[in-house]
Amino acid sequence: MKNFRFWQWINDGYVKLTIKPGQTLRWQNWFRTEEGWGSHSLEFELSGDGAELSLVEIHAGSDCDGRHSETWEMLFDTVGGTWRTATALDYPDYPELQDPDVRMPMMVEKRKYQRDERAEAMGY
Repeated sequence: MKNFRFWQWINDGYVKLTIKPGQTLRWQNWFRTEEGWGSHSLEFELSGDGAELSLVEIHAGSDCDGRHSETWEMLFDTVGGTWRTATALDYPDYPELQDPDVRMPMMVEKRKYQRDERAEAMGY
């Protein structure tokens, strides 16, 4: 399998990424909020045979109620997977983000979980 190319929304714009079989690409953004901090991270990994692209996406932060995070584990079949474009359905309020030439893999969610330290401390 050759390199795999796809578009991803990163740093307020579309970026075309190229990943080699067996390679991992990581991106993270950290920011302050009114009540603490937040972060967003992406980790893409292309299988050694290039047949499957995996993504782990994490949104985390801390506010007046403590730390919390949401994690998604997703997969894309690079051979037969479905592609999507950046259309009005994705960004109805932002016409400048609608670009039918930008093709992104339609990732299939395999697992989603969240942590909320305050809820855990209260026994939820």
